Amino acid sequence: MKQPRSGVSVILLALALAAPQSAQGQEQLAWFGDVTLGPVFPDQQRNDFQSGHGFVFQARLGRHLGPTLSAIVELTHASFGGPEAFLTAGTALAVVPCNPADPLCGAGSGPSFPVRMFVTGAGLEAATGDQTAKLFGSLAPGIYWLYDRAAGTRALSGGVGLSLGGALRIADPIWAVVDVHYHRLFSEGQNPRWIVPLSFGLQVR
Repeated sequence: MKQPRSGVSVILLALALAAPQSAQGQEQLAWFGDVTLGPVFPDQQRNDFQSGHGFVFQARLGRHLGPTLSAIVELTHASFGGPEAFLTAGTALAVVPCNPADPLCGAGSGPSFPVRMFVTGAGLEAATGDQTAKLFGSLAPGIYWLYDRAAGTRALSGGVGLSLGGALRIADPIWAVVDVHYHRLFSEGQNPRWIVPLSFGLQVR
């Protein structure tokens, strides 16, 4: 009679040890989201008078498909461009707008006007790590809407975004996130061909 009881005790102990692992597995199939912001570095198209930096705001929503793979939706707003300050023939430091009719500011020298865009993308993210730190990378094709751009250029463009980043748990369920993106735009004319946002923020996971 003692042997069956011992067997039942072993089974109950095994189930008790497996329960937390099962719970962790269920927690992986959950939604997560983050908000980040920081500088963005655009394609200057060989224009020395074009501003080489700007500002980006990004939001991401994802759902775990497994322990390492997630489906994500991204929304990005980037703004940059406009003429840089440079030394004129005098001694003052001045900002001189670029006149499209000026050969120095023609199509061959790239844009020197403000560029503002919204990006919506969806794709996959792969992550590795533990409950304290993670590394992740993503691939997300998207649509790029340049609502402020050079005259005579297209407002909509296709493209693809790649990212590499990391997250550090600071308090359950808050993580600190740093993320580097590379957006390749399939654009034409004076519109930028690529932008590189570097953003920092918080994630709820």
